[in-house]
Amino acid sequence: MPRHGDSITVSSGATVSADASMPTEAQWRSDLVTRVAGSDRYSTAIQISRRNHRTASTVVLCAGWAFPDALSAAPLAGSYDAPLLLTPRDALPAGLLAEIDRLGATKVIVVGGAAAVGAAPVAALQAHGLTVERISGGDRYATSCAVYAALKAREGSGLPAEPFLVNGDRFPDALSAASYAACERRPILLTKASFCPYSVRTLTRQYSLNTYYIIGGTAAVSDDVIQQLADASVSGQVYYARLAGTDRYDTSAALADAYGGHFDFVGIASGASFPDGLAGGALCGARSGPLLLTPRDGLTPREEALIADNADWLYQVQAFGGAGVVGARVLTDARAATGVAASGVGAQSTDGGERVAPLSAQGATILGLQGQRFERVTRRVR
Repeated sequence: MPRHGDSITVSSGATVSADASMPTEAQWRSDLVTRVAGSDRYSTAIQISRRNHRTASTVVLCAGWAFPDALSAAPLAGSYDAPLLLTPRDALPAGLLAEIDRLGATKVIVVGGAAAVGAAPVAALQAHGLTVERISGGDRYATSCAVYAALKAREGSGLPAEPFLVNGDRFPDALSAASYAACERRPILLTKASFCPYSVRTLTRQYSLNTYYIIGGTAAVSDDVIQQLADASVSGQVYYARLAGTDRYDTSAALADAYGGHFDFVGIASGASFPDGLAGGALCGARSGPLLLTPRDGLTPREEALIADNADWLYQVQAFGGAGVVGARVLTDARAATGVAASGVGAQSTDGGERVAPLSAQGATILGLQGQRFERVTRRVR
């Protein structure tokens, strides 16, 4: 097996220097559908980072035992080109400091309050010589506003003016939006189903927000929430476009369709549990590809069709998590949709650091939300 920097003799007899450690396109295609998993949610997040990030100066760290604060963290990871890693509340997981060292990171941004990520993990990070910044609010809704403010301070006028608005009491819609939020640095604001929290309404006035992409149907984010945003807005009116499917799986596919373009990378995560999708969604944003939420025992027909439609552009499909959350049939379905033979495909990635996916293979790209119809809601007369 040639090593990095080795000379290779080609068929003509000439000897050239090449980076023999880099896989050819044929090798990438032969390993198109892969599973990236560790022994638990924390090691899976580490493996996602190892498999896909060569270096990073910053790491975003969220609670892995509860989803609320982490739902709004993906665009922050995108802004810093950072992996999103997970931790228990009271101690860092095994392997996390080693992964930070491998990346060469010097800063960790903790998203969430001390009830989510306690003082002990922060102290351990600081003792390791890392700079730690915590972004949090009084609850999950206020934390999403604090992340918005941090993104605005960092991105300035480059921050998309239309945040995502998702239900903060359940995770699927936020996970579906995470890859696009990370890719575009588009903030994710959280709301209750029928009541817009005070912190979000205050943010609306502070930053003169008046346009939103709502992810999920009216059971997730009701029309009452939109009216409350209009009542709180500086202009007295808001515009919104709703992106939703028939269920959580259909919504994730509907978002991919709404963005259009061709994808060269697709991530797959369980729609029934949140941890692997948290880290996977941020990674998909770095790869400019969608995160599809799937049932444990197979892709939906719409998801299979989406992968098949992009088969000529795809260089990798990564399924995040073990067989207990993303079953073997999911990989079989993805493999069939790509048209790649089963031989040698679908092996689990456990070392992650051996191969890092290229940033772009075919030049495919997310086009952005094109042609969405916006509805207008005006402030109620009192």
